[in-house]
Amino acid sequence: MKYVTLNNTDIKVSRIALGTDVYGATLDEEKSFAMLDFYIGKGGTVIDTAAGYSDWIEGEKSRSEKLIGRWLDGKKRDSIVISTKGAFPYPETPNISRLSAEEIRADLEGSLKRLKTDYIDIYWLHRDDINKPVGEIMETLHSFVKEGKTRYIGMSNWTHERIE
Repeated sequence: MKYVTLNNTDIKVSRIALGTDVYGATLDEEKSFAMLDFYIGKGGTVIDTAAGYSDWIEGEKSRSEKLIGRWLDGKKRDSIVISTKGAFPYPETPNISRLSAEEIRADLEGSLKRLKTDYIDIYWLHRDDINKPVGEIMETLHSFVKEGKTRYIGMSNWTHERIE
């Protein structure tokens, strides 16, 4: 496995990350655990998930994070980089933004609980709402870093201009 340090961070990661969007949905727990064990065994370090992964399956929500939390239980947490995402619109209301400070915080707190960890290495916002002032969003995210709940923040599905 090859490794790289993420720009502007102290996080050294494997160049291959393991995406887990189907964990708990089309991939059951036994197979998911086997894949996670294999990946880590080969030197992989980055597990990418999201609060909404597998939510397209009716019933239980956040299956991927819950499954990873069960797998993480008792593992050496500091050797695994957890990347998760929040603030994604609910499947039943895909056009309604979820970027208020309360919604972002609820998603992060839920992820911490489901993943059974005290901190997230990289916490991403899964969607943007250009009608919401970016300063308000960033204040919320920076508060998580100050509180030690996440080491770094990121954005997914945002324009380059908006991120700047």
